[in-house]
Amino acid sequence: YGKYLLVLSGSVEYAPFLENWKTLKDSVRKNAGNPGWTDVSTTSHRGIRRAWCNLSIEGKAKTAYSTH
Repeated sequence: YGKYLLVLSGSVEYAPFLENWKTLKDSVRKNAGNPGWTDVSTTSHRGIRRAWCNLSIEGKAKTAYSTH
């Protein structure tokens, strides 16, 4: 597990990478390298997701934070 945690919440309409854990992991991978454990969950609000993934390298975490 990494020392850095990327936590996201938002609408799939405006942030399609929140569709599921695979799309989030692929999106982070494009910008910041391989993330660790990744999860996306639904909320009681339609189309809204909560997501997180962990990263182990500070520079890659900063890149992920700035692009997501």
